[in-house]
Amino acid sequence: SITHPILRGVFVRRQITCDNLQAAPGGAMDDLPVVDRSVVGSRDATNRLTGSIDCSGCHGRINPTGFAFEGFDAIGRTRTMEPLFNAAGEQTALLPIDATAEVFESEDPIEGAVELGQVLFDSEKPGACFTRHYVRFALGRTERLEEDGCLLRDMDEAIDDGRPLREVLSMVILNDDFRVRAEN
Repeated sequence: SITHPILRGVFVRRQITCDNLQAAPGGAMDDLPVVDRSVVGSRDATNRLTGSIDCSGCHGRINPTGFAFEGFDAIGRTRTMEPLFNAAGEQTALLPIDATAEVFESEDPIEGAVELGQVLFDSEKPGACFTRHYVRFALGRTERLEEDGCLLRDMDEAIDDGRPLREVLSMVILNDDFRVRAEN
C-alpha cells in the first residue's frame, strides 16, 4: 500500500495550519523522473519527484509534514516497515520506516505524527486555523479581516486561554454578523 506524503502534508498545511499553499504551477508534472516503486519507498520517491530547486519552496514545508505520517500505512494502520511491490503485486522489498522530519515550527527534528502534532499545537497555528474554518462555516462566507478580525482574535485568544469550546463557539453566534443579515 503506497502512502502519499505530499497529499498528507498538503492536507495538514491547508486544513490544520491554514498555510497558504499555492497550486502547483502549470507544467510541474511534466518531465518528472521515473521512479520504480518496486525498489524505492515513499519517502525516497517523494524526494526524487520534488527535489528540484523549482519545487523546494512549497515542498520544503509539505514533504516533511507528510513524512511525519509514514508510521501509518495508506489506511491508517501503524507500521514500522514499508512493503514494496512490483506490477504483478509481488512483494519485492521491506524497508524500515523513517518518520523523522524537519518542520519550520521546530528548531529540532521531530519523530512521527505525535511529535508533529505537539509542535504544531505549541505553534498555536491550529487554534487560529480552527477559528477561521469555524467562522467561515458559521457565517457562510470567507472571513473578512476588516470586519471579522476582532472576532477571530478574540476566539483565538479564548482557545489559547483554554476556555471551554462551548464558550469559544458561542462567540460567533453572539456576534452581530451572525445574528443580523446585512441588506444588499
